Amino acid sequence: MKVSVIIPVLNEEESIGPVLDHIPKDLVSQIIVVDNGSTDRTATFAREHGAQVVQETRRGYGHACLRGIEELQNPDVVVFLDGDFSDFPEEMRNVIEPIQKNQADLVIGSRSSGAHAKGALPSHAAFGNRLASTLIWWFFGFRYTDLGPFRAIRYEALKKLEMADRTFGWTVEMQIKAVRKGLRICEVPVSYRKRIGESKISGTITGSIKAGTKIIWTILKYRFVTPAFRRFLMIFFLLFAFALQAQQHEEIVNVQVVNLQVSVLDKKGEFITELTPEDFQVWEDDTAQQVLDLEIQREPFSIGVLIDTSSSMQSVFQITGRGTTDFLSSLRPDDEFFVMTFDDRIQVHQDLTKKADSPKNDWNDFRYGNRTKLFEGLLASLDRLSNATYPRRALFLISDGVNTGGSGNLDQAIELAQKNKVIIYTLILENSDADFNTLRKLSESTGGTYFVLYDEFPRLQAAYNKIAMDLAHRCTLYYRSISDYSSVKKPEIKIRMKNPAWSVRFQRAYFPKTTG
Repeated sequence: MKVSVIIPVLNEEESIGPVLDHIPKDLVSQIIVVDNGSTDRTATFAREHGAQVVQETRRGYGHACLRGIEELQNPDVVVFLDGDFSDFPEEMRNVIEPIQKNQADLVIGSRSSGAHAKGALPSHAAFGNRLASTLIWWFFGFRYTDLGPFRAIRYEALKKLEMADRTFGWTVEMQIKAVRKGLRICEVPVSYRKRIGESKISGTITGSIKAGTKIIWTILKYRFVTPAFRRFLMIFFLLFAFALQAQQHEEIVNVQVVNLQVSVLDKKGEFITELTPEDFQVWEDDTAQQVLDLEIQREPFSIGVLIDTSSSMQSVFQITGRGTTDFLSSLRPDDEFFVMTFDDRIQVHQDLTKKADSPKNDWNDFRYGNRTKLFEGLLASLDRLSNATYPRRALFLISDGVNTGGSGNLDQAIELAQKNKVIIYTLILENSDADFNTLRKLSESTGGTYFVLYDEFPRLQAAYNKIAMDLAHRCTLYYRSISDYSSVKKPEIKIRMKNPAWSVRFQRAYFPKTTG
C-alpha cells in the first residue's frame, strides 16, 4: 500500500527534524513538507532530513494542506501530521492499520483516547475540541472524540470530499464531509506531548478563539442553510469565548459577526463570480479583522424606488417612468418593492409588495411640486426599508440632485442607510445646479454606485441594467470583529482585494451592537 505524508509547517526549525526522523520509512513512499511562509530554517532542515519541500505563501492550514495534495503521486493513503513533534509519528502504523484491513476510509488519531502529557493540550483548547465534537454529534449524528490533525484517509475518498477550506476549518470540514459522504470512519488512540515551540493556535486564548470561531462557523455552515440562524448560534459561541477570555484576565474584545453586501469588479468593469473568503482583507479603523465566510448566491431584495417629482423633472418624467417600469418588471418574483415620490411633500404611490403581485404604476397620475425635499424623502424611504422583509435592501434615487427644502441632511441619510444596511443607487438627471458630490458620497458610503444621465432613454436603460447586474452579483461577506467598542462609535471599514486588479463595492461603516 502506497502511503504519502503531508506536513504543514510554519517556523518549525527545532521540531521538523525529529518529526521526520520518527516517521517509519519502510511504511511511507512520499513525505511532503509544505512551508507556509516560515522565516527560519524549517525548509532547509526538512530537505536535509529527506523530505520534499514545497512553498505555500498564502497563510492558512487549509491552504498548506491543499498545496500538499497538489504534489501527491497517486498514493493509496494520505496521512496528515503536524510538524511540531506533539504527535508521535512512529504511531502512524496504528493510524493506517484500519485502512489496510479495509475497515475504514478515514481514521482520526484521537488524543482524547490516548496517553497525553500533562498540559500538552491547554484546558481552553480541550474544551473547544469537546464542544466542536459535541456539535458534530448533535447536528450530523456521528460521535467523534477529537478533531486532531494526525489522521489518515484513502486518497480516492479524499478526492470525493472536494476539500475547500483554507484556514482553521480544514479538519472539521473533512470530518463533516466524511459523515455526509457515508465514508467508513473510525478513531484510534494516539499519544500526545507538549509541542516544541509555541503553538500558533492553542498557545494563546486569542489564537484559540480565532481558530474556534472558524471551526464552529464551519460546523454551522454545513448544517444550517439560513444565514441569520447561523449568526445567532455563532454569537453564543463568541459570548462563551468572551467570558473565557475575561477569566484569563486578557483584554476583553468585541464579539460580533459582521456581514457586508459586496460586489467585486475587474478593471474592465466586469463582475467577478469566482470568489473565496481568502480574496478579501478587512480592516476596522486600520485594525485587521478575521474573515469567516463568503456566500455567493442571489437572495431576494427589498427595494425602494424614490422619485423626484419636482417641477424641474417634468421634461424627463415620462422617460424615467418608462425605464423604472421596465426595471421593476424584470425583478425576480420574490423581490419586493415600493415606490415613493418627493417634491414639496412626500407620497407613497406603491406600498411594499412582491414583484409578482404588483400592479402597473400609472406615471401620468403623479403630481409635480415646486420644492425638492430630497433628504426628507430619503429619510422617509429608508425608514420604510427598515421594516422590509429581507435583510438585503436597496434604494434607487432618481433625481436631478437639488435639495431646496424640508428636513434632514446628508449625514443623517447616510447613517440611517448604514444602520439598516441599505445600498443606495443614484440616477442623476443632468442639471446645472445638481450637487453631484453629495449624491456620489451617498451612494459610495453605502456600497452602491451612481449614474449621471441625460434625457435619453437608452442611457437610463443601461444604468438600470448595470444596477440589475450589481444586485445579481452581490455576495455576503462575514467577518468577526476583534475591535474593542466599549463606547458607541461607528467604525470605518476598509476592504482590499488580494488581487490588486479588482475593486470592491461595500458599505464603508457599520454600527456595532452595544451593551450597557
